[in-house]
Amino acid sequence: MYLNGINALNYLQGSYGLGSVRPKTSTLTFQDVLQKAAGRATPVGNYTSSTMQLHGKSDASTGEQVVGSFINVQAGTSSAIYKPADFDLANPVYHVKTWDADGNMTERTVDISKVNSRNSDYVDMYTYSWHLNNSGQYPQAQLKFAVANAYQQALLGNSYQTCMPTKTNWVSVVNSLMQNQYSAGNLQGYLDYSKFLGFLV
Repeated sequence: MYLNGINALNYLQGSYGLGSVRPKTSTLTFQDVLQKAAGRATPVGNYTSSTMQLHGKSDASTGEQVVGSFINVQAGTSSAIYKPADFDLANPVYHVKTWDADGNMTERTVDISKVNSRNSDYVDMYTYSWHLNNSGQYPQAQLKFAVANAYQQALLGNSYQTCMPTKTNWVSVVNSLMQNQYSAGNLQGYLDYSKFLGFLV
């Protein structure tokens, strides 16, 4: 599970030295965290943090298996990625459902062989990173993508509310983050993102 806008930037700042902020132990409840994150952007639709729902297993179609899910707290949306009943690892195609702030659901498929990491939106890359995780090709891929996305939004000053449908050159984003680590003298961060970059080109 991943909650957009809550933990990734703190992880990025604390683990990769991209700011002076370090993750701190908090006494906030989960509900407090949702309220705080939701307050960073103008609410969209008829939702509050108390009515938001993380969709997943209970929303799967017959024979599907949930692979990953996430909430975009600021936009009030939730998405879930499923392996369909006829999933073929040799030709992986995932089923993605997204619920907007008013509870309306849309569906799409993501064919991993057609994901263009130089020109794809958040959902495509989120699905691709989960595929790398769950197939065992790169178990850290989803975390690396989450941090790369937070890095991109921090640089652009975008809210998570507007970034999801935007086509992005993720190769450029990850390369920039990798070079940032090198410039900061963080060799481990540089190597981590160099490895992730290898799966994008």
